Amino acid sequence: MQGEGGVKPADPMFLRGLRQICQREGLLLVFDEVQCGMGRTGTLFAYQGYDVKPDIVTMAKAWGEDFP
Repeated sequence: MQGEGGVKPADPMFLRGLRQICQREGLLLVFDEVQCGMGRTGTLFAYQGYDVKPDIVTMAKAWGEDFP
C-alpha cells in the first residue's frame, strides 16, 4: 500500500507472487508499515488484509504515534 500521492492498495496477486519468488529464491519479504501500520487500514498491520505474511515488518515512527 502506497501512502504518498494518495492511497494505492497493492494488488493481492502481486503480493502473492512476491511471496512465491522470495520463497523460491531464499529471499526475505519485507513490508514497510511506517505509514500504513498500527491500525491505519482497519487491521493492526496492512499486510493482515492480504493473504501474504512477510518475513520482516518495519514500523519506525508508527510505534511512536508519528513522533520521529
